[in-house]
Amino acid sequence: MADFSRGYKIKLITTGTESGTWGTSTNENLKRIDQTFAGSVSLDVTVVSSPSVWTPTPAPILSWCLANTADAWAVESTPRNRYVSFTGWSAPITVNIRGADDTATDVDRIYWVTNNLSGDLSTITFNSGSGTTVVLQNGASAFIYAAGGNVENMLGTLQAAGLDFRDADSQINLKTLSTDALKVVDSATTFDYLKFRTSTLEPAIEIGSADVETNVGSTVIDARSPVDGVKLFVRDDEASSFEIYEGDFPTGAAGKSYIKVVTTNGSERVEIEQNLLIGSARIFIPQTSDMELVNNSPTALEMGSLVGGVLYPMLTFDTTTAATRVLFNAPIAGSLAFTSVDGDITKSGTVGAINNFSIGASTASTGKFTTVEAATEVSFGGAPGGTGPSIKLSGTDLEIREDASGAYGQFLTTGMASGNGAYFTDSEALYGAAPPTGSGQWVEFAHGLGSVPRIVLWEWELTTDAYSISEGWDDGDRIAFSTWSDIQDGGTPTNDRMLYTTYKNATYVGFVKNVNAISFKVADKYAGSATIGTPINFQTPGGVSQVNLVCQAWK
Repeated sequence: MADFSRGYKIKLITTGTESGTWGTSTNENLKRIDQTFAGSVSLDVTVVSSPSVWTPTPAPILSWCLANTADAWAVESTPRNRYVSFTGWSAPITVNIRGADDTATDVDRIYWVTNNLSGDLSTITFNSGSGTTVVLQNGASAFIYAAGGNVENMLGTLQAAGLDFRDADSQINLKTLSTDALKVVDSATTFDYLKFRTSTLEPAIEIGSADVETNVGSTVIDARSPVDGVKLFVRDDEASSFEIYEGDFPTGAAGKSYIKVVTTNGSERVEIEQNLLIGSARIFIPQTSDMELVNNSPTALEMGSLVGGVLYPMLTFDTTTAATRVLFNAPIAGSLAFTSVDGDITKSGTVGAINNFSIGASTASTGKFTTVEAATEVSFGGAPGGTGPSIKLSGTDLEIREDASGAYGQFLTTGMASGNGAYFTDSEALYGAAPPTGSGQWVEFAHGLGSVPRIVLWEWELTTDAYSISEGWDDGDRIAFSTWSDIQDGGTPTNDRMLYTTYKNATYVGFVKNVNAISFKVADKYAGSATIGTPINFQTPGGVSQVNLVCQAWK
């Protein structure tokens, strides 16, 4: 019996055999060699000839066998063709490359193969025993060889001087669900230059790596996505997640940072490290925002006009710890609203903090200025805190100083109550026999002003007046007095006497009654002349008049 080669079943004629038929066998061998080099076939995997076998279930398998007796170009000789296009099925299959039957795994063959099965997921797995396999994706072609129980893709690693895709529009299909579907790598350093990630959740193209600089040489980068807006995703929880930097890579020597994106959790921000030039006519911030300035700096933020490279400030934010303030370096036109409960208006180094400045609303209503500081002081014609005319808030009371030599005191206003700043008042009800009837007796009040009052006013307040008709005096009227002298009608100078003598000191205000109480007369309230009315007696108990003694004093 003749022997045949292991791969393509070429008949091996031994010495002394094939006498008379040697030419026929040789011609058949030449045909088989011709089919091996030039043969091509479109193979329906479900329609094969023995000894090949198609098994559709449970897992579709084609045992692709080549018998010794398979003549060239016969239907059972398809495994001898150089190019084979597999068709006829719509799911993944396995093709076992075999010899004369399914048990013959030790074969040597080379194929160009194309997967023309139906369906994108219909792959073909080629094997030749228990060794390595090649999985051919749907629609793809490969140059494979089988040897020693293994199947290898001869173009799995392609070394070429170039690829030319100019003949037609081209497409590169990648492995699905892979973090490294396609990589461009430096084999010496293993640095990644380009990587295609086909993960379902985050498909991406990764350009460069930690050790590779990505240099964009084009003058225009067009990020206009045809389907959606463009987003730039940066790494989470990094002090410098993204940075625009000027300098040498990778050290950044002699360079400078322009924009830095900080994603540190809890401190996320964008840092602008160089001068920011905004060319738009409007800056719109669509939400409640804060602008945080550097701490303890006299020029934490300056706004002004840049002329010839020199900034002329118009508004300066001073965050100096002891004197945080906003400085207006240019005239203020229009209205200025202060919403803070605490603030100062000053003009550094100049007397006169506010000049031609209206405080209040822009309408005809009266302007209002509110302060809550206990020691607020407003000076006129001098520096704040100086010796010129001033007004200030002392506690909850407003006081005035009229000149440099004067002391602060309170305004005289309607409705003042005793103890209200520099004001004191008190009263005592006196009925007939009171004030004291004895000569040399006194009435005295502790005023609490801390110094001798400038003005003291004593008054009798009428509460019951039987002579209101004849004299014109009414309940509630007051008759003022200070130190009174009394001259007896028809008497002599030796009978003149002091009726009441008032006094004041740093602690008390009071008066001394020097003689027994005696009737005296007051002018008719409505006479408008020296006409003397009927005497009003302040002495007789239960008499004609009932009075209150009222004292008022101003610091």
